[in-house]
Amino acid sequence: MRTGHQAISVVLPITPMLDMSFQLLSFFILTFHPRPAEGQLAVTQPPAAGSLISVPKPGPDLIRDEYTVTVSETAGQLLIDLRNPAGGSAPVPSLAALRDALVSAPKRPGTTVMVEAAAELPYARLIAVLDIIRKAGLEMIHIAALRTGPA
Repeated sequence: MRTGHQAISVVLPITPMLDMSFQLLSFFILTFHPRPAEGQLAVTQPPAAGSLISVPKPGPDLIRDEYTVTVSETAGQLLIDLRNPAGGSAPVPSLAALRDALVSAPKRPGTTVMVEAAAELPYARLIAVLDIIRKAGLEMIHIAALRTGPA
């Protein structure tokens, strides 16, 4: 038999803890400022060669301008080549020059840009090129691997 031992009852004041929880919750809700969403790029890939997808040839009313930007890197130097819809091609010395060339280029609704990137190109460099194209006002961007060897 136990003698002299009493059951100890502990009373926790729950109301102040709930008050503090709601104060913290309201503080974080009122002071939270979400960052704007990062730029969403509408990027589509062309169908793979030999795939089962058949792409019909567009009629004259659906023909769209397509610029091709070829990007590679040699010894840390970014090499950019811009080909216009007429087939003319010219090397571009820098990203700023690429932006200027694309801003001044004639654009119709539905103008697209095909970015052909070398496999060894660092991802950050590709994103920088995509960002420049986007800042130039072109939103339909396709990405493909740079063709090496005979087509």
